[in-house]
Amino acid sequence: MSASLTPLRETLARLDAHLAEQGLDRGEVLDVGELSRRTALAEGEVRALLDAEELREPGEVGHVRHLVAVELTLALRGRRLTPRRQEALTLMLEGLPISESEEAER
Repeated sequence: MSASLTPLRETLARLDAHLAEQGLDRGEVLDVGELSRRTALAEGEVRALLDAEELREPGEVGHVRHLVAVELTLALRGRRLTPRRQEALTLMLEGLPISESEEAER
């Protein structure tokens, strides 16, 4: 068991016990889609964390995409992006390869 996952597993066990006392389960209470939107994590990553699984290393492209997603999520919540930050995000995005899902949207 990974030491970094131990606190997550303990938290999930406490959550499950609390929900069981109320006759509920995680699926009834936690909305993976909403958690994904609020954290800028992919739904698969949210599911993996809720299953106490380690996330695989995203690699450079995945890391940049995640960083951009977090910044955009914060901007949508009202955080003002400075012109310098906007330029940096634009440059990061321009350097990324187009994913299959983005290609399909074109």
